[in-house]
Amino acid sequence: MTFIILKKFHYGCFGMGSPGRKWGICFCLRFFVILLGVILFKEAFADDPSQPETGHQKQVEASGEDRKEEARRAYKENQHKAVIKLLEDQIKDLDDELLSMLAMAYFRTGQYFNETKILQILEVHQPKNLSIRTRLARSTYLGKGGVDKAIVQLREVIEMNRKYMPAYRQLLKIFRTEGNRYELKVLLEVMVEHFGKKAEYLTELCKIYVEDGFTSSAKKTCREAVNVAKGVADNHVYLGLLFQRSEELDQAEKILVQAAKSFPKSDFAQWGAGQILRARNKHQEAFDYFQKAVMISPKSSRALVGLGETALELKKNELSLKSFVTACEIDKSASPAFKKAVLDLHQSGDVLWYSKFNTASFKCQP
Repeated sequence: MTFIILKKFHYGCFGMGSPGRKWGICFCLRFFVILLGVILFKEAFADDPSQPETGHQKQVEASGEDRKEEARRAYKENQHKAVIKLLEDQIKDLDDELLSMLAMAYFRTGQYFNETKILQILEVHQPKNLSIRTRLARSTYLGKGGVDKAIVQLREVIEMNRKYMPAYRQLLKIFRTEGNRYELKVLLEVMVEHFGKKAEYLTELCKIYVEDGFTSSAKKTCREAVNVAKGVADNHVYLGLLFQRSEELDQAEKILVQAAKSFPKSDFAQWGAGQILRARNKHQEAFDYFQKAVMISPKSSRALVGLGETALELKKNELSLKSFVTACEIDKSASPAFKKAVLDLHQSGDVLWYSKFNTASFKCQP
């Protein structure tokens, strides 16, 4: 642009005719000097991109910092979607604190894959941070990244610190969810070794030992569970069931009936008393306990089956049939007991009720 203007001035000043040429040249030279200075000044600043962009950069930086502060406020108020919206497009500029907030926001909104990506960044920054590694294992599991991979990640954390409880708890959740009772049992035994005989570990171990048939380990563990957690009904019931399994029926009845009386709001305790009394042919007492269990938990299939069995033994056939049908609607595993009732009626020669029970039982196929 400067070249074009100078060319025009050369033509205008020096290309003039002879008359007044001297005066014209002087005037043009003065004007030219002034104009040239103005042009050079403007173009100097126009060619320097730092002048206008510095202000813009400061504005952008200020805007980014404002959004970070707003994200911190939103996080404190549990506004997780707002946190994500404010931070997800500036991940490279976030410090570890904000990255952790963003990861938690993804977790709270169920975006486990995105949470995993952020936690992987944090793991690179802090490879020995047990909390980050545990959260990464959790997001790997929830984000369908692989059960085995998540378990390996958690075992690595435990290897780094055998007293780090969050990793144990996360591993317990995975084993419970996946139904891996053997690994659950082993882990609980390790936790008892490292953290002592705490009620929650012994209670769950007692249950697993009894249900999975580890009788020798069960008695000792269930007694310990009763001692450290006297207020947990299940521990008393499982201990009583162990004595019943080993044919020590007097002791079993004593423990189970006492448990039912001590824990009147526990359907499991009422069921436990009912089934030991039925096993000892005390049908009316058993019936009463099964009724209590059903009143406490109307959708308890085992309590309904117990009620159906004892009602049939007491010739309360209509109530028995209703109980079996309801139990089967809840859980088809009630089918064998229902079929046994059908067989008993057939053997008793009660044609009318045999027909009713038999017809209803066809709908209870597992």
